[in-house]
Amino acid sequence: MFISRLTVRTPVICTPSLLTVLKKRFEVFAAMSQLSHVSTNLAGPAVGVYSQAVKYGDTVYLSGTLGLDSTGKLVEGGAGPEIKKALENIKHVLEASQSSFSSIVKTTVLLADIKDGPTVNEIYKQFFVPPYPARAMFQVAKLPLVSIKQN
Repeated sequence: MFISRLTVRTPVICTPSLLTVLKKRFEVFAAMSQLSHVSTNLAGPAVGVYSQAVKYGDTVYLSGTLGLDSTGKLVEGGAGPEIKKALENIKHVLEASQSSFSSIVKTTVLLADIKDGPTVNEIYKQFFVPPYPARAMFQVAKLPLVSIKQN
């Protein structure tokens, strides 16, 4: 077995644009150390294999949440109580992330029945204040745990 070590010294010309690129790459690398996963027992547990939230630097990415109590069961009473509990769970995750509803930029609301939209709007106003974040609201074919709720 023959092992050879070859060292070549090549001069590197550092232009302002190269320094900018290197600085950005260093910032991205440094930010990786700011990655953390957020979890709190105050919010309903995750229904799958995911984090309740991931914090990267100053940005918090929240996973979708349902109106689950601390045991992982949907709260009773229909859409209104479920929506309120889901937003309460989000509040707990935000607090665990050192954030709040006032920092939310965009939300996506997925509903089993789009007719629950007015209920969402009424409860939404209890958690968000103007100016409201951007929002999309959709009816979807199925949500997790819906079959449990119907039994």
